[in-house]
Amino acid sequence: MNFRNINKNSLAIIDELGRGTSTRDGLAIALSIAEALVDSRALVWFATHFRELGMCIVKLAVYPLLTI
Repeated sequence: MNFRNINKNSLAIIDELGRGTSTRDGLAIALSIAEALVDSRALVWFATHFRELGMCIVKLAVYPLLTI
């Protein structure tokens, strides 16, 4: 993925990133992508089956609304 053009005016929709990989690998992929999206300040809709990802992102939360 290329994040150079994503900024605070962007909308990113991510669905089940990391699916089809091992749990550990999928979580690592999803977490790194989620961190990059949080850093971009874009509006992000992120659907995932990794509950652990939500807990990690809460620690990074810069958004006024975050639903897990």
